[in-house]
Amino acid sequence: MELVSINTRVYVVDTLGELRMLYRVTPIAVVGGSFLPSLSGHNFSEAAAAGCAVLTGPHVGHFYHMLVEMWQINPLAVKQLTGEAELLEVLKELLGDSKALEARQGAAKDAFSIMSHGVVNRVWNLVSRFAIDSQQKRGIVD
Repeated sequence: MELVSINTRVYVVDTLGELRMLYRVTPIAVVGGSFLPSLSGHNFSEAAAAGCAVLTGPHVGHFYHMLVEMWQINPLAVKQLTGEAELLEVLKELLGDSKALEARQGAAKDAFSIMSHGVVNRVWNLVSRFAIDSQQKRGIVD
């Protein structure tokens, strides 16, 4: 129940529905559920969309396909870590190197934007194709 201020260095969150607001004010998002095999990962899309440098653990579960797609767009988009030692190493690097931090933040935001735009286009194409096929079957369109 403590207030977050400019002096807050680390803030651990275990909540639903408030992450979007928190991601907007943090430079780095550590997706904690991805470090425990029993949790099968957590969704990192909101963190990427907000422009956080995204750090995830080895257990991404059904978010694996999103991870790979974002890596294909930009390998810096999400940093997948093996465990606690690597997490500490990467946090020190990002907190000590503003250019590395900014590169990861921009990569995450851009990759998510490109990926989500692709999803919208794919859905639109499917809907359009279905609508045209349906109209052709009814003789409305040639």
